[in-house]
Amino acid sequence: MKYAMMFFEPDKDIASAKKAWQVLGDKVIIMGVIYYCKDFMDISAETIDELKKYLPLQRREKYEKYMFDKNKKECMLSYLLLRKCIFDEHDIDISGIDFAFGQYGKPYISELKHICFNISHSDNCVVCALSGIPVGVDVQNIQAAKEDICEMVLSDKENIIVFSNSSLAGSRFTMFWTLKEAYGKCIGKGLGVKFSGLDFSSLSKNGGCTDGLFLKSWNIGGSWIAICSERYDEWKLSKISVFDLIRNCHQ
Repeated sequence: MKYAMMFFEPDKDIASAKKAWQVLGDKVIIMGVIYYCKDFMDISAETIDELKKYLPLQRREKYEKYMFDKNKKECMLSYLLLRKCIFDEHDIDISGIDFAFGQYGKPYISELKHICFNISHSDNCVVCALSGIPVGVDVQNIQAAKEDICEMVLSDKENIIVFSNSSLAGSRFTMFWTLKEAYGKCIGKGLGVKFSGLDFSSLSKNGGCTDGLFLKSWNIGGSWIAICSERYDEWKLSKISVFDLIRNCHQ
């Protein structure tokens, strides 16, 4: 069994998921999966535009509203990545199914409430996380650690860690930033969380737990990917090429 099948109401934190875990305990084998796709900006806008027929109406309308090719590519490929991820892991085709949204805008699929997912994108990378309980994922290209932004995002202890080594400051700042984005998305509040009020300075490079949630991050060639979920200590990270996503559409 890959996933614990648990039903929950989005944006009610993770109370129902915790209750289910109290019943299931350690009897269920759990693995979360993360699919990511990088380096797709060289794909022509025409090639991407030809794929819009595979988008459900709601996503297609969002795609059409973007003015810039960069945003259109991210919108298109993040959906195609989610579609492939759910099909590969559950043998379910979500083509034509629109998203529903929770109170704070977190997407879910009404027909598949036992499948929890989250998607993120940053410039030349899109990522999708899939699990059996609420999950948040974020990806960011490594950013410069600017003091004014760090004060808004980081705790005092995190600031000390970031600026203790100038050559690693940008990478460390981005790591903390993605962890906090993933945390906010996991609990369904997104940017409604005060990031500077969170302190992840005690997390090891292999991740760790805080407030009953598990967090972990990976540095993948100039970008940080971070996940946040409940009770997961094992995640499968898979890189998918943009050509695989395009081929998958035509199959």
